[in-house]
Amino acid sequence: LAGFYHRGKILGHQDWNWFVTGQLDAPVITQGGYRPGLEVDASTGIYYTGFKFGKLHLRPIGQVIFGNQASDSGPAADSANSGFQQLALSPGLEVNYHPFRVYGNVSFPVMSNVVGNQLVAPCTTQVVVSIAF
Repeated sequence: LAGFYHRGKILGHQDWNWFVTGQLDAPVITQGGYRPGLEVDASTGIYYTGFKFGKLHLRPIGQVIFGNQASDSGPAADSANSGFQQLALSPGLEVNYHPFRVYGNVSFPVMSNVVGNQLVAPCTTQVVVSIAF
């Protein structure tokens, strides 16, 4: 698993920021003749840091997410029914009240291409709760 993350300020706007991230998931171990497909994920987006109410910070986030997973391989894999490409739009919100942080988003696919016969969710959600120490 390898990845990167980079962010910066949008020129001329102190409270508007951009980011780009990428991740490669390359399985190296097989089990019982099964190897998951290589996966590449990337996203880019913007967020606003200007909503501050004392120690409470709200950060709305908008991002575009792309994912590509190759079909699984090996004699125990169902290669004909695994693998996908997906492009999604994902609005989110981060709530920060130091030392606690809650982040959530909903991803809506705008393009899905699956290999074979697979179910595709109409949307996915994510919630992350963390504490800084």
